[in-house]
Amino acid sequence: ETGQSYFCTEMSEARAFPSACVDEEQEKIYVFGGADANGNGLRTVEMYNAYQCRWSRLPSMLFSRISPCVYRLEELIFVFGGRTSLSATSDILNTVEIFDLQKNTWIRTDDLSIRLYGAATVLR
Repeated sequence: ETGQSYFCTEMSEARAFPSACVDEEQEKIYVFGGADANGNGLRTVEMYNAYQCRWSRLPSMLFSRISPCVYRLEELIFVFGGRTSLSATSDILNTVEIFDLQKNTWIRTDDLSIRLYGAATVLR
């Protein structure tokens, strides 16, 4: 609104190559996984609340994921694919898990028929 940027607060954990989705109505940003300083995949999830100007941790994912696909559908966030590490021999995942925003829990669901890494999801 002001055209100015400002430093508000830092995330709990440094990460490279995470994935994110936005809840515009609640003014929240959700960040999933990524790689730590050693190139290992992270399971951690953080949420930025613009009203409170702070990050908070959410329950960790079931799988470590670097650059997973993320798609939000109402109160469910689907997280699938990604890599387990930045190593050239790391696994590319076909696993899918769903975060239920109302229950604040992860749900494991059926795997994809293909392995995905670095793909994008698009809302129309």
